[in-house]
Amino acid sequence: MSAEAQATWMEDLLREAGRLEASGDFTLAENLLREQGRKRGDLSPREAEFLAFEHDRFRRIRRDFRRTRAEVYEAVHAAVRDLTPEEFERWTSEGWFDIRRIDGEERFFVSSLSNLFFRHPEIEARRLKPKATAAMQEAHWANAEAIRRAALAEGRPYVLPKRFLIRMSLDVATNAASTGDLVSAWLPVPLQYPFQDGFELRRTSSPVRSLERADSPIRSVHLEQPARAGGGTRFEIEYFHSTR
Repeated sequence: MSAEAQATWMEDLLREAGRLEASGDFTLAENLLREQGRKRGDLSPREAEFLAFEHDRFRRIRRDFRRTRAEVYEAVHAAVRDLTPEEFERWTSEGWFDIRRIDGEERFFVSSLSNLFFRHPEIEARRLKPKATAAMQEAHWANAEAIRRAALAEGRPYVLPKRFLIRMSLDVATNAASTGDLVSAWLPVPLQYPFQDGFELRRTSSPVRSLERADSPIRSVHLEQPARAGGGTRFEIEYFHSTR
């Protein structure tokens, strides 16, 4: 089969799978990708990569959109003072929550509650368990005032430099992968700006597969390691970076 025919076959397959996804028929879409991939048999590395990506994407959507309407209502009702069913229904109809139709069932995004307060800060006043932010706000104010005074005194925009030692870890959920399977992780690291530089990667839990360039908008460190039996698979990095 020519390269052009291969591209057309893949485009047609992804287009049909996308149509099924849009109509909420996730299982049909996944079965279509699986069956067509099996029928082809001689998949090119590129085609195999595309199909693997699509299967993983469907899996992630199912995982991210797994809350029922009743579950989200109970969570929001427990967090928002004087919420009524009618108000919740209005918020839902106005698109305040991310919802997908999956195999005929309505599913809400797992972070629906936290996203509600993030997207609609006007609801914060009705939060039954408000976050204690006074100390953080005072610290931010004091820091801003110190920067303003130093900038005026020194006549330059970047003042009061600081150097930070950052340790970051990521634990893979138990049974998320079979023992011995290779697991990849991309841990975010700082971009380079005039006011932020001096990035120095000191330690990693496994060899670095790649490190995005300093100006990449999605700068990260790519690590890989085999999954461990019964969980315990952890990725760690430690680095310096400076601000001024």
